[in-house]
Parts: sequence; structure tokens; C-alpha cells
Amino acid sequence: MAFVIGQFKLGNSWRSPSEILNLIVGHLHRYPLMEAKDVYLLLFQGAMGPVRMDYGGLDFEKRLFDEFTLAKADESIPLWENLRPDGEIVRFNLAPYKGRGGDPGTLSTLCLWTLSSFKGNLDDLKESWKAFTRLCQDGRLSKFKPDEVTRLDEYLNKHNFPAQNHSDAYRAAYHPAYRLLRREFLNLAGPSK
Repeated sequence: MAFVIGQFKLGNSWRSPSEILNLIVGHLHRYPLMEAKDVYLLLFQGAMGPVRMDYGGLDFEKRLFDEFTLAKADESIPLWENLRPDGEIVRFNLAPYKGRGGDPGTLSTLCLWTLSSFKGNLDDLKESWKAFTRLCQDGRLSKFKPDEVTRLDEYLNKHNFPAQNHSDAYRAAYHPAYRLLRREFLNLAGPSK
């Protein structure tokens, strides 16, 4: 449970169903074809950070440059999107960054800084997923089919909440191309015209 008093937040916002609901609904407005698997990835990335994105691999920078080259510049997409109730980690979208003249080399550095400075928390992931499943059971997120959520929940619990990818429907509709960054690094990314 999290409490807000003025500008201060007390408690763990990952344990607050209302905070999780607000985070998910915000993404659903932008991405209405999200499936339960995409919600899980949202929560995973917010709780665990870039751990699954292999920022430390030898070919990380090459993959980033290749994806940046292929990205179609599109400033109609938000430059970044919150992945956590507290906003500490964001998805930094490549298409608008390219459209604003961003530099993939700078982004690569910020990604590595994020990897080295953010420690994921599996308990936060489990709590946020539990909040999501309760919201679905209570009918507050009726978009998601109960059997789909139940099957995914059983799989995640059996395999200790592993990394996942976006659903096929999400990838086909939205062509996600992003990296995870600490929000505090956004002003260092460069052009934001």
C-alpha cells in the first residue's frame, strides 16, 4: 500500500492496486490491443529494469544501431513512457528520438548507465502481477479474458516469473522499438525539440 502526502509517497506503490491500475490503464489508452502478456512485460520491465534486454552483451551497441537505423522517424509517438508507478524507469522510444535528431551512441551510454545503476526487485514484480490478477478477477480490468490471465499466472508462478516478449498482436500493431532508461537520464539523451 502506498500513501501520498503532499509531494511525498510512503510505502511501496507496487503493492497498491490503484497505482497498478493507473499504470496499466495509461498504457491501455495508448495500446488498446495489449494482451495479458503485454501487461506482464510492462510490469516486468518496471520492476526488473533492463535485466532481460541484454545491455551488457557484446553485440548490444550493434543491435541498438541497427534497430535505430531501421526505425522510421515518427514524432507522433511519445518519446518516453512510464513503466513504474514512481516513474523511475521509462521506455525510451527510438522512432521519436530519431525524428528529433537523437544520437544512438548517447542512448547506448545511457542504457549502460541504467543497467549498472538500477537493481530490479522480483518481489515488486510478483506483487504488481498479483494486483493485476486481482483487478481482473474483480472486473476492474474486464478487457482481459479470465482464462488467459489464469493460464499466464500459472505459467509465471511455475517458472518463477521469467522474462517474456510482447504478444504477436502487440508487435504487429505497434512495432515496438525502445530501450529502458532511468527517468533521471532523459535530459542527457539530447535533442527533445
